[in-house]
Amino acid sequence: MMRDFWIGARYAVGATMTTVVVIFWYSLSMPGRSYDGRLPQTTQEEDDVTARLKRHVVAVASAPHNTRHYDNLEKAARYIEDVLSSEDYRVVPQPYDVTEWTVRNLEVAIEPRENASPTKTIVVGAHYDSYLDAPGANDNGSGVAALLELARLLKDLRSRRTRLLFAFFVNEEPPYFQTDDMGSLRYAQMLAERKEPVSAMISLETIGYFSDTAGSQQYPQPFGAVFSRPGEFRRLCRHARVPQPRRGGHKVVPRAYGFSVDRRRRSRFHTGG
Repeated sequence: MMRDFWIGARYAVGATMTTVVVIFWYSLSMPGRSYDGRLPQTTQEEDDVTARLKRHVVAVASAPHNTRHYDNLEKAARYIEDVLSSEDYRVVPQPYDVTEWTVRNLEVAIEPRENASPTKTIVVGAHYDSYLDAPGANDNGSGVAALLELARLLKDLRSRRTRLLFAFFVNEEPPYFQTDDMGSLRYAQMLAERKEPVSAMISLETIGYFSDTAGSQQYPQPFGAVFSRPGEFRRLCRHARVPQPRRGGHKVVPRAYGFSVDRRRRSRFHTGG
């Protein structure tokens, strides 16, 4: 009898471990197969986009730009405002004071079709300040450049019921990271105050790095056994709101499709709104 018990227990443990491994692999693996080989010749349109992206990165992120380098931060903000205004957007600033400085988030909107009340809002955002004395070409001039180009490409889009917001955040880097003066948190709180029906938020963050050298991308284990080692890809992550037994409410739990070592910026936007 005892022998049968232990045999059954081993089978149960083995089945449980196998199920856990399968679920882990399935939830983190990417569908399809990554492209491998020489890239095709770019078109003239793609060359034009490349030139615009480079121009944006150079203008925003050629020098450190944050409250330690306030003049440069203002230049970056004014450049973003000028580019958006040249595409006929109405730029809405969200200014607030931090010690002796006044800083601002920037927002533009693509409204739904005329006479249609929006039923949901999608926010696409990127922070435009840099870390300490770094110029911030990748973190996050690359995200700012991509967001400016998205705004240009989508300016004539008119959804039937969805409002699209493009937001440029200030003060995402230390010493404001994870504080009440973090730009994305201030913006999320503003959206909550005006009862914006946000259904999704997409953050464009450090998307300019590329290397096809083996080992150029590192992950903590066990994720290193799943994901690509060269840093020649883009990773998408999402947060899911799932029920948790906390005072009858909900708790935001990050669920990664792909993996991000630092998901806290997105979580602050989530918890703020």
